[in-house]
Amino acid sequence: MAIGISVPLTLLAAWFGGRFHALVANTHLRVQTMLSFVGGLMLGMALLHLLPHAAVQLVSLDRAIYGMLCGIVGTFLLMRFLHVHSHEPGIACADTDGHDHSRERVPGEDADDSGHAGGQTSSSRAARLRWVTLLTGLGLHSVVDGVAIASAVRLADSHGGWPGLGVLIVVLLHKPLDAVSLTGTMAVGGESASRRKLVNLAFAFITPTSTIIAYAGLAAGGAAAGFALAIAAGAFVCVALADLMPEVQFHSHHRLRLALALLAGVSLA
Repeated sequence: MAIGISVPLTLLAAWFGGRFHALVANTHLRVQTMLSFVGGLMLGMALLHLLPHAAVQLVSLDRAIYGMLCGIVGTFLLMRFLHVHSHEPGIACADTDGHDHSRERVPGEDADDSGHAGGQTSSSRAARLRWVTLLTGLGLHSVVDGVAIASAVRLADSHGGWPGLGVLIVVLLHKPLDAVSLTGTMAVGGESASRRKLVNLAFAFITPTSTIIAYAGLAAGGAAAGFALAIAAGAFVCVALADLMPEVQFHSHHRLRLALALLAGVSLA
């Protein structure tokens, strides 16, 4: 699988994902089903492909596990402090329970004596801080995605196309959801459509750029590619177990549908 195919596909996935929020009326159930499927696919790719190939490249299972642990801890810290995977803040959710999930209270947005939101200035600042923080976390996560694609493609150049293709599929399925999260958060914060488009475009270029840089810097195989694969495996495991798969447990409704979506993702891997 050529790097020239991966780069434009990841760019388009993020760009159209951000535009998806403005063009299509999404629903809560569809998003949850997609998250469950991607969670299963991520988990399967990490354990069945990335980690074994990392161990082969590093000629040591212990070193591969160390790299994977770094990926898990690093991704957890991103999620913990930068709220990387808040997938539905700005989506107009039409769930079957009849509740509107589209509006969340912005941190720092206090009510005044009349029951209305606090001062417009402080509310705007809090909303902007929220999406900037989310952009920072998603940007760092996108860099990890780019490194994962580059290392998997490098490995696929000499070992066949499955590692590179599998990682690319995971990123392509997950990237639009990240973009929707970002543009949705900006919309909730009252940002203009032009600014949302500009930020979405900048976000769309992060993974392709990091993919090109990492691909140029990685030798075909070897320890660097092995550690990159191990760290990517850890990142995938953390996102799947700490963020995406809990969606199946959290929702008492549609249990069967979400569980089947998760199993479908694992089966595809």
